Amino acid sequence: MTPFSLFSAGIALSVALFAAPVAAQTTWNFGDHQNCDITGSTSALNCTVGVNNTLRTEGYAAATGGQYVRGTLTNQGGSGLGFTAPGESAGSPQHGIDNNSSHELLLLNFGFNQVVITGAATGWSQQDTDISLLRWIGGPAGPSLTSTANMSTSGLVAAGWSLVGSADVDGAANTSGSFGSRSMATGLAPTAANSSSWWIISSYFGANVGNLDRGNDYFKLLAVHSTCVSNNLGGDCYTTTRGEVPEPASLALVGLALAGLAVSSRRRKTAA
Repeated sequence: MTPFSLFSAGIALSVALFAAPVAAQTTWNFGDHQNCDITGSTSALNCTVGVNNTLRTEGYAAATGGQYVRGTLTNQGGSGLGFTAPGESAGSPQHGIDNNSSHELLLLNFGFNQVVITGAATGWSQQDTDISLLRWIGGPAGPSLTSTANMSTSGLVAAGWSLVGSADVDGAANTSGSFGSRSMATGLAPTAANSSSWWIISSYFGANVGNLDRGNDYFKLLAVHSTCVSNNLGGDCYTTTRGEVPEPASLALVGLALAGLAVSSRRRKTAA
């Protein structure tokens, strides 16, 4: 692992990742065609669980001599979500999220909800699986990757991102083989201080330290585990407006109460 890593990795953590959920937790699965269904390729993938619980995913690559550019997300079956940068081969292993020529990343937007990413899983990786996680802290307007000129860790931090940590998820240095599913836990407590509506899961692009190195990482994202802690409009999770809207059952109870008051009022008038 690395001095600044907040991930713990290993197959055993897949049990925790897909364990019985607690309050306000959601598993976004890109490989089972349920809440994150992708049948071919798309520039942006919209996922929905329940009401006002959404995730929009876009893929970006660092373009030579310019800003980040958006590429194409691809269905990789049970392996999850792949990504192809503009001008990149769609074959293996380039169809994964990689840092072979330039680093590639996924931008995750949870809408109005402030969430903490507590875990993730890769469905496939080759040679190495070095991954970074970043959280947006730059303000309510949200990020614009296409206007981020300095395509580096320091550039993203200057633009409003916070580096949560990085990890070698497969637990080994550069190899020549492929890996199956690997799970990771971020170690982040589900608190408002750790939350954001925008996150980045990226192929590693920092300095070469220990098992972390650039240029040989390829992976497909199988799942993300998030915990909602609040709403950025000031309400509870899964709301889109300020204030609370009465539930239909509550409205019915209010109606019955008003009817009861009317009956009681008529009886008092009759008695008088």
